[in-house]
Amino acid sequence: MNPPILLTAVLLSVATLALAQQDFDDSLSVHFNGEEIRVIHVPPGHTDSDSLIHFTGANVVHMGDSFFSGRFPNIDLNGGA
Repeated sequence: MNPPILLTAVLLSVATLALAQQDFDDSLSVHFNGEEIRVIHVPPGHTDSDSLIHFTGANVVHMGDSFFSGRFPNIDLNGGA
């Protein structure tokens, strides 16, 4: 296989792995190491896929860049967010 074809095949394989394996409308619960982990969609966020992650057993919420403390969020006009 020549290098451009091999590179194309590798990139297509990586792109396929990056696609979502499961989607949801409002929320989704998964169990990992005996803990329920809830994924909650947050409309309207700054992107269509903004979600919060709630680790129920630890009572911890991961908000990513949906919450900023002590400063304004980064506005990336060129990147669309």
